[in-house]
Amino acid sequence: MSRTLRSIRSGARVTACFLITVVLIIATLCALPFDRGGVTQQRLFRLWARCILGVCGVRVRVLGAGSIDWRRGHIFVSNHTSLIDAPILVAHLSVPLCFLAKKELFRIPILGVYLRTTGHIPVDRWNSRSALRSFKAAARILRDGRRSLLLFPEGTRSPYSLSEFKEGAALIGIHSAVPIVPIAIVGAAKVLPGKSFKVEAGSVDLRLGKPIQTCGLSLRDRTKLTERLREEVARLSS
Repeated sequence: MSRTLRSIRSGARVTACFLITVVLIIATLCALPFDRGGVTQQRLFRLWARCILGVCGVRVRVLGAGSIDWRRGHIFVSNHTSLIDAPILVAHLSVPLCFLAKKELFRIPILGVYLRTTGHIPVDRWNSRSALRSFKAAARILRDGRRSLLLFPEGTRSPYSLSEFKEGAALIGIHSAVPIVPIAIVGAAKVLPGKSFKVEAGSVDLRLGKPIQTCGLSLRDRTKLTERLREEVARLSS
């Protein structure tokens, strides 16, 4: 296939993804007044993710799902190499989810309204007090048992190597006593490179590690827990 045709196809995929996202946001906001318990919102969220993967030609192989009790809440922590990571996770983690996401996303028109009204949690990466409040809010949601939490502990996309993990996941796990599941997404950077919008169809592995228990840990354990999470994600990535 010629480079020009690839660029046209990639542009068409990006445009389709944008339109699908707009339709999801509008549909979700319209459904919210009638959506008791957020069931419809979660279904639309998963439908959005599957549509994005379908349009982009992404095939996902899930490994390790049998080690997880899907009836209870978890904290899912993943590497982050590509913009396609979020749809991959939303489509294949079969539990109600909310994101811990950088606050800059909440400033984007329409998207910010959607994120706030559907219960996702903003975090200020540069303000430790504000971030701690976000972590405690996330812990409260997890203790309610209605949703699991998804976050990228590197804090941003790292397409070439695994960056250091922030301690947020460990702090939330300790405050909530909820197990943390390490995840590695392998191959996403080839489908959609970290700083690019050029989409190429391809296969991706979603590798789920065994849950790491946090019950009984104290805040003094957060650094060791963070190191363990990073080691597990690195192992799963290899």
